[in-house]
Amino acid sequence: VTSGTYDGNLGGIAGGDATCNTLAGAAGLPGTYQAWLSDAAVVGSNPDAAFTQSPFPYVLVDPAATQVADDWTNLTDGSLDAAINRTENNVVVTAPPGVWTGTNDDGLPNGTDCSGWNSNGGGVNGRTGNPGSITSGWTDIGSPTCNNSRRLYCFEQ
Repeated sequence: VTSGTYDGNLGGIAGGDATCNTLAGAAGLPGTYQAWLSDAAVVGSNPDAAFTQSPFPYVLVDPAATQVADDWTNLTDGSLDAAINRTENNVVVTAPPGVWTGTNDDGLPNGTDCSGWNSNGGGVNGRTGNPGSITSGWTDIGSPTCNNSRRLYCFEQ
């Protein structure tokens, strides 16, 4: 989860991905990262379609490499082994402020995405998750207006 918070105008999913890669690089983390974001208006713009569906465990950046899920199937089954609650700098965060997602726990869009992550309007909403949750609430728990600031989930590809 990102150390910084952002309003709903992320510059689309590509902007979210860029934010993830910039923060990971600054923290010295290797690899390429994608933001756990969906844009319901663009086919294939969701984690289920765009992510590498790893057969290996998803882990946190803490020294113990705490396991979040056994693999992609386990990541998208509605519950996690551990909360995704550490920043790229290994700092524990809690909600609020929550995390922008626009994504259901199966990796598919839920249709509430700050106009494709291009709006910070007070009359537009985006779906969020709770970084302290291990239930489906980790990705789908609320719909604040897009002028609010939230974090992003970043996954190494």
